[in-house]
Amino acid sequence: MKMSEKIEELKERIKNGFGINRVPEKTKKRFFEFSEEEFCGDRGMALKYLMDFYDGLIPTGVEHLEIAIAELEKRVADIEAKLNEEKPKPKKRRLDGTEVE
Repeated sequence: MKMSEKIEELKERIKNGFGINRVPEKTKKRFFEFSEEEFCGDRGMALKYLMDFYDGLIPTGVEHLEIAIAELEKRVADIEAKLNEEKPKPKKRRLDGTEVE
């Protein structure tokens, strides 16, 4: 990297007030486009939005879904057990009063 490029990069960092290293170019470009389109170029608010989204989605992960699935599986098993229970067949009575199965 040439000295003039380094100087330009430092100027850009100072101008933005925030610098993050080792960001892939495509990701950086997408973030800048996202912040421009959704937050009128306010990268700080765009970052805050992404962090709020992350905090709301990622830490809980899919645990809540796994719990819901386990509850549904239990309910289905209970229903199937009830359906598969052998219901006592009603006994038939003859005219003489004896019972027949």
